[in-house]
Amino acid sequence: MGLASQIYNNLVKVKEKELKNLYSDLYPDNGISGIYKEGEGRSLKGELIGTYVLSYYPEKILTTATGESHMFGNDMITNFKNLGKVCNKRTYLISSGSGQSEIPLENLKNIVDGLSDDELAINLITANPDSEIGYIVKSHPKGNIIYLKGRDYEDSKDLEYTEEGIFEDKFELALTRMLSIVSKGIMDEVKPNDFYKFYKEELNLLKKTESRIKELKKDEMYGNYIRDLKNLKKTHYLCGESVSNDVAKMSGIRVNHVRRYIARQVLGEIGLELSPYLAGAWQNYVIGESDVPDMDENSLFVGVSRHGASPKVKKWSKEAGRVGATKYLLTANDKSKIEYENMFVLGVDDFYFYSDASIFLSETLTDLMKKFIKEGHTVDKANLNSVHVSDKIKK
Repeated sequence: MGLASQIYNNLVKVKEKELKNLYSDLYPDNGISGIYKEGEGRSLKGELIGTYVLSYYPEKILTTATGESHMFGNDMITNFKNLGKVCNKRTYLISSGSGQSEIPLENLKNIVDGLSDDELAINLITANPDSEIGYIVKSHPKGNIIYLKGRDYEDSKDLEYTEEGIFEDKFELALTRMLSIVSKGIMDEVKPNDFYKFYKEELNLLKKTESRIKELKKDEMYGNYIRDLKNLKKTHYLCGESVSNDVAKMSGIRVNHVRRYIARQVLGEIGLELSPYLAGAWQNYVIGESDVPDMDENSLFVGVSRHGASPKVKKWSKEAGRVGATKYLLTANDKSKIEYENMFVLGVDDFYFYSDASIFLSETLTDLMKKFIKEGHTVDKANLNSVHVSDKIKK
C-alpha cells in the first residue's frame, strides 16, 4: 500500500466534530479571520503547504507563521493583539505529531499566559492528544484537537519499517492534505455545516494520486532516479519557488536524513569513517535557503514547479545542464516551459499538486530505503535516530 492510500485511510477516520470545529474557527463567516501557523520541521512545512492559498484572500483572511520576519508585531502577543484590530476571529493553529515540540510548546504557554481566553481559538493537529501541548489545548475554553494517527509499528524491522514511510511521514503528509482540503473548502466558500461532506468527497482524489504514482513507478526513469538518489557520490540539490520551495524544503529535510543514514550504514559495514565515494551524502541542499556550493557533473538536481514555468527553477536548471548535472523535474504540466529529459508529471489535480508532490518525493525516499534493505542492509535504529534531529511521536 502506497503512502497516498495510507493517508486516505488516516484522514477518512478524522472525527467530524473535530474537523468541523477546525474549519469553523478558520472560516471567515462574518468578517476577517486571522490565522497564526505554528510548528517545527516537516510538520510546519506541511502546514504552510496546506494553507498557502488562504493568503490569496486578504479581504477575508490574514495569515502569518512562526519564524516569519513579516509579522503583525514584534512578538507573538503583539501579533495577536494587532490581528484583533482588524479580525473578528483569531486562530492559533499548531501542528505537532508528538505534541511535545519544544518551540510550539513554549510559544503556546506564552500565548495562554498573555491573552484572555476569549481572544483566540486554539487548534492542535497531533498524533498524541495526551501530550503536554495537548493538555494545554484541552484546558483552553476554545481549544480543539484534531487527531491524526502516527506510525503503527515504531519497532518494526527493515522492510516492515519502510511500509509506513520514514519517521513520521504518515502524520506529516496527512496533515498537509487535510489542511489543503480545508483551504480549498474555504476558497470555494463551502459553509461549515456542509464541509464534512465536501471533505469526504475530496479525499477520493487520493485514490487517483495513488494510481498516478504507481504509473510513474513503472517508467524506467523512476528506477534511474532511485539509483541517482542512492549514488552517494552525487551532491543533491532541490529547487522550487514560492509554495514549491516549501515542498523542496519539506523533502530536503528527509533527503538529508535518508542519504546520511545510508552512508553511515555503509561506512560502518566497511569500517571507515569517511569515504570520498560517499561524500555527496552529506551535501544535500535546497537552493536559495543557504549558500550552496556550485553544481558539477556529480550533482543531482531536482526541480519542483507546478506549471513548469518558474523563473528560479528555469535558471538553476540551465546551470545544472551547463555543468553536466543529472536533472529531474516534478510538475503538473506535461508542456513545461523548462526543458528536461527527465520529467515526472503529477497531473491528478492542479490544486493538490503540492500535496501530491510531497507524497511522491517522500515515496521515492521510502523506495530508496527499500532498495537499500533488499541489498542486504538493515534498519539500525540508533543510526536512524542520530540523523533525525526532532522529536518522535510517542504513543
